[in-house]
Amino acid sequence: MTVGFHPSLTSSPTVCTWDDLKALCAEDGVCTSIFLGAYPYAGGQGVRSDRVRLRTMLGEVDRYLHAGHMRDPDRMALLDPLWHVLAHLDQERDFGHPDAIAWLRSTHSFLQFRLPWQVEDSWSVEGRFQVRPLLRFLSPRRRFHVLALARHHVRMLEGNESACGTVAAPAGMPASPEHGYEAVERALQPLLRVKPWPLVLAGTGEDVALYRSVNGYMNTVAEPVMMSPDGDWSDRELGRSARDVLSRWRSAEERQALAVFGEASETGRVSTVAEEVVQSASAGRVLHLFLEDEWNGTHTAGRIPEDLVNAAVVETIRHGGNVWQMALDAPAGLVAVYRW
Repeated sequence: MTVGFHPSLTSSPTVCTWDDLKALCAEDGVCTSIFLGAYPYAGGQGVRSDRVRLRTMLGEVDRYLHAGHMRDPDRMALLDPLWHVLAHLDQERDFGHPDAIAWLRSTHSFLQFRLPWQVEDSWSVEGRFQVRPLLRFLSPRRRFHVLALARHHVRMLEGNESACGTVAAPAGMPASPEHGYEAVERALQPLLRVKPWPLVLAGTGEDVALYRSVNGYMNTVAEPVMMSPDGDWSDRELGRSARDVLSRWRSAEERQALAVFGEASETGRVSTVAEEVVQSASAGRVLHLFLEDEWNGTHTAGRIPEDLVNAAVVETIRHGGNVWQMALDAPAGLVAVYRW
């Protein structure tokens, strides 16, 4: 057994991308996944807790591999990057950390990601990585813009699952739309090309309608936040209202996938049986896999064993299928659309 070694073991955890997820799903062999929950406390307590918790999980993984009769040199080489992380943890996380962390180690690669949401401490050693907690990175509702429109003032906000705040206006954006919203729309285009997130409009019905008449951005959310930005609405209130609107919004790609689901439902190319879905995904039959959207706090936990959900996700992506986080009317919380 040949064990690879990642050259940048002390690099900071990054944000998982779609390409990262596809690469993880392509891995096989001995795949070790470790998730360390957030510890947002200061005063040095966070790092001590991290070290104890990570050392405990690494010890359990080591014993599990030993019990599975993995040769000592192979086991040591496989876990060496993770022990290296533990040794340097006190240098990197002096005051706790507000994000959870994922470490994923196989015989070929070592990746680490930060997760800006809470997860339970856990580890697994399987023939697939545990990628379920990473899916939230791919939700089109995870990051968003808010354009607050008023006759005498226009402001931009950026938000995510837990926060929303005013940001500097793009270059060329007028402070007020006294001569119309065309200049606002032009100034937004470079920003939206770099950050193609959903754009939520906030304002009175009249101002929203005027802006829509010149807006051509495909990810502009149809439902606005109806309010007057001059009415002392805080960033937090705007963010909360925008997230509520986004919970009902679907991207163009999601709408297309839902249309395929509707057609497949009429021809019987749909399944909600987890075991059957995993087998079909492994055979390359699953075109679309729908899961409940954890961005909205819903999930399949307790109804379908997590290993089956994860296997369905990995095998679907591994064979070129698509995974969507959208709640459909299915008791199991999991729906697969077959290619044939």
